[in-house]
Amino acid sequence: MPGQGSGAPPDAASGHRVRVAGRPHRPDGELAAPGGSRRRGGAAFGTDLAARAAGQRRTDGPASLRGHRTAPAGALPARGPRRRTVLLGLGGVVLAAAGAGTAVTLSAGRGTAGTGDAKSGSQAVPGPVATTRPTWSDVREGVLSWKVSPSQAQGDGPRQVLAAGGLVLVVSFQHVRALDSQGNTKWTVRAADHGVGFTSTDGPQQLAAVDNGVVYVGATAWPPVAIPMPTPAPGMQNGGLVLLAIDLADGTVRWSAVCDQQGLMGAYRMIGVIGNRAQLVGLGDGQVHPGPVAVGSSTNVWAVDLSSRQGAWFHGDPETLVYEALQQGGDHSVVASGGHCLALDANGKVVWTKNQAASVVAAIGKYFLLADQNGAPVAVDPLTGNQVWSAPGPLRQSIYNDAIAVSPDGSTFYGLWKDKDNGQSLAAVDSATGHDRWRTPLPADAPDTKNSSGARLLQADGNLYWMADDAVVWAFDPAAGKPRWRFSGFKGTNPAALGWSAGDSRLCIVDPNGMAVAVLPSNGV
Repeated sequence: MPGQGSGAPPDAASGHRVRVAGRPHRPDGELAAPGGSRRRGGAAFGTDLAARAAGQRRTDGPASLRGHRTAPAGALPARGPRRRTVLLGLGGVVLAAAGAGTAVTLSAGRGTAGTGDAKSGSQAVPGPVATTRPTWSDVREGVLSWKVSPSQAQGDGPRQVLAAGGLVLVVSFQHVRALDSQGNTKWTVRAADHGVGFTSTDGPQQLAAVDNGVVYVGATAWPPVAIPMPTPAPGMQNGGLVLLAIDLADGTVRWSAVCDQQGLMGAYRMIGVIGNRAQLVGLGDGQVHPGPVAVGSSTNVWAVDLSSRQGAWFHGDPETLVYEALQQGGDHSVVASGGHCLALDANGKVVWTKNQAASVVAAIGKYFLLADQNGAPVAVDPLTGNQVWSAPGPLRQSIYNDAIAVSPDGSTFYGLWKDKDNGQSLAAVDSATGHDRWRTPLPADAPDTKNSSGARLLQADGNLYWMADDAVVWAFDPAAGKPRWRFSGFKGTNPAALGWSAGDSRLCIVDPNGMAVAVLPSNGV
């Protein structure tokens, strides 16, 4: 939402400035990371919330996900009903943590479904790392299909891009547009026609998902819907939480649903669709609080039943939820803030909780993947929170939701690991055991800076994509870790300022600051 605060980064739609509690701001508008270090992409509201959540981390309690014993027989959950295919615009359902240098820990789980005993589970063995690093100077350059600027209107730059049904969908504050195979506009949905705004950031944001020929978009009622609202902070507009269902073929808005909870300030992020329900993260916890309310000081998860077109359940949270994942082959979801991590079942009931944060959250086959304070990945049972296996770190984090890529069947996940020479390696890991399938050292000349967006990976159309810290995008063979092609069209751009997605035989990249959408074929030619 637009807001105002001295020295805070400006909101794209209004020119107002948004201040998030507990985070200092640089005079030039860049966010000051915890400890005073600089972070780029400062005006991006989503990045600000992620950093704020990290600043709220708790220091009480031990880091306890350290077990080394083999999990007992029968501890693994049975595979549930097949999950419906969902396309998300910023790399799937993984929500990543704040930037480099953030200290995070995981504590033992608790809940009705199990004890969350962190002393069970096995430890995986790291794969070998080459002593020399490749240059890959002979890897061919990918060929751009097209690049367009859907809008030049101030405050209406593209925030999300995703491909589905032969179309490329672009979400901005004022519009959802569908572009054809040549980059021409096929249909447009105007937010103002439905009394909403689609996004309140001026950086990449994930607010749309496609399922079964329908585009589901989280939105903010603008002006607010007629339900009780908290007292706004000075200069800040409050808005209700809305879900729009748009026909993918022709752009017709089929229906909309409005959350009936109090004290909401609009949509923040789309998690995805699971079990015929769309899940959104919204701003506000559903409570009316006296006095000014800071944007992002509390959040919620809202599930909408796609058959009844009504809210199915609502979970309000007193902290900022910045990481989420939907279970593959099941119906559980996991959400995390800077202070805790918890799992919700199909009815929105909390089934287990860990009292401290995770730096990475992902769904990998039967399990959820979390990372402790050292970046060491840990697989946990979605039903109990019990540890299944752990592996050595440090696994690189991300300020977005794409630190981990996962194969379509969930059997393999991919991540970036820090090596002893301060370089990094790309690895494919068996989701069931945590053991490496392969590990590939990355070129030494790829910058590795604290100001980057961290790890950024996608897996789709038979490719594994990596966005390097210099914003060059590489396409790999996911079976062997060999580079196929690269795209240097955004080289030198801060990768934290770019959004991307893959699917429908396309790689799509969006540059909100440059007002541009670029599309490449998945084979790079």
